[in-house]
Amino acid sequence: TNVQAEQVQRALSVKGIPSYLSKTGSVFDSREALDLHDILWAVHRPGDRGSLLAALCTSVFGFSSRDMMALDKEEDRFSEWQDRFMQYRTLWETRGFVSMIMALFHSEEAFLKKEAGPDERGLTNFYHLSELVSQACLEHRFSPHSLLRWYDRQISGKVRDESADELRL
Repeated sequence: TNVQAEQVQRALSVKGIPSYLSKTGSVFDSREALDLHDILWAVHRPGDRGSLLAALCTSVFGFSSRDMMALDKEEDRFSEWQDRFMQYRTLWETRGFVSMIMALFHSEEAFLKKEAGPDERGLTNFYHLSELVSQACLEHRFSPHSLLRWYDRQISGKVRDESADELRL
């Protein structure tokens, strides 16, 4: 079963043996798709406390419950995060989606700069999702809000180009 295959892969990984687990399905059904969804909404609405907190809890930023409690107590620190996300929104509006998402992914606080970032599957999914979003922006000339509505539909499974969103190696 798929569960058994994942257990075998974990056991191989513990022993230092690299392996690849082939999966089928849509990248929009992945955890990373949901994480990117939360991040995009936070960038679009940095003043929305709930959206920003949801983005910080994603695997990109990896905030723990302790980190979240600290943010509640330190309003200045929370304001710094709001300012960062406002800068991402400005970047999105002025230079486009790709510039914004690469700046976000490569920021000091994001997963690419941390030791405990996502595995190869997670990284592949994030970059694949970014590519699909970028293509949609170019093809349809989406505004940020229109892009978010499109992305919501992709996650819900209502309208998908099955060949483009198939999980990649």
